[in-house]
Amino acid sequence: SLALPASLVLALPSSAPEGESIRGFTAASAKVERDWEAKFRAIPEPARMRESMRRLSARPHHVGSPYDKDNAEWLRAQYASYGFDATIERSLDIMKNHGATPGRIERWGRRKLAYLINKKPDGYYTLIEATGDPSKMNEIGHQFDLADEIIRHKIISVPTHAAGRSMAAPPNYEDVPAGADKPDRDRGDRGDRDRR
Repeated sequence: SLALPASLVLALPSSAPEGESIRGFTAASAKVERDWEAKFRAIPEPARMRESMRRLSARPHHVGSPYDKDNAEWLRAQYASYGFDATIERSLDIMKNHGATPGRIERWGRRKLAYLINKKPDGYYTLIEATGDPSKMNEIGHQFDLADEIIRHKIISVPTHAAGRSMAAPPNYEDVPAGADKPDRDRGDRGDRDRR
């Protein structure tokens, strides 16, 4: 018996000219579709794509190498600049996978930490209000502990009458007085005090 290779060629029509209708769209929705297609075509900028490819392929980056980690962190920053926050999305997924229902999210932004955590002087604070079975909260907290990108978390049981209220955000960089994190140099240490 003889087997012949088969190939499939698809001929896809180009987008319909401005005046023509698009199959499956009403006239009004076709206009909206064309607007979205125009926006989508305008997104890839050749110069930006070239720079990104140059950056990603500048050095060898096999799995587990320092440059591989650097590339991953750079890509995460790129997604964040597009408005997608992977850490918050992962946190929401962890909650949903353990039966909690995420609600209001308050993004407090980057704040100075009280002390270094994993050699990081600051972190991005986010308040996520969720409802769910209290017995599942320990497992959610454990999953947060395992997530490398979550450097600190606190799960608090809030009474029903207090749910939905805005909480006070930690102080921002601008809110901390200049030099508040530095020791007072004028006093010296205890050994320098004048003894009488």
